[in-house]
Amino acid sequence: MLEPDVQTIEHYHKGNAFQNDEKYAEAEAEYRKGLELDRDFSYAAVFHYNLGCLCHRKGEFAQAASEFERGIVALGTFRAATDVKAQVEVDLDLALGHALLRKLLDRKRHGSETEDIEKAEQRFRNALEICSNVPGIASPAQIAYTAETVRWIKKKGWSVSDAQNRIVKIVAG
Repeated sequence: MLEPDVQTIEHYHKGNAFQNDEKYAEAEAEYRKGLELDRDFSYAAVFHYNLGCLCHRKGEFAQAASEFERGIVALGTFRAATDVKAQVEVDLDLALGHALLRKLLDRKRHGSETEDIEKAEQRFRNALEICSNVPGIASPAQIAYTAETVRWIKKKGWSVSDAQNRIVKIVAG
């Protein structure tokens, strides 16, 4: 019988293979099984990251953001080398920031736009801080540009349109 960590990691790799083949239901099942086997939450951060990426690919931005947030919470129990942990944290921050921005433009939901853009900006700032302390894990210039874009959007405001391109909501800056 395989050790639980080996089984957990096998589900991670199977999930990745299914996701790469665009077999999303199978990928999700593998990731969830891996989470179930991960009793001490050693790998929960990466499972939630991958589940978030899966949701993002399917256009489920609110669910993606939720999975990325769970991944950030799980970083405390993530068992990895310091540089790997920093890379996963940056990946989660950037993914959450982008998912929150996509939620802003989602025509099916309205309500917490201001809160979402504040959280997105904070995630980009956190990623930028990590990159400045751990060189080589991401492009600080690209992250800084994205953070600046978010600040500009907050200042100017934005609108949300429906499927017919009619403005249904204006959020003032």
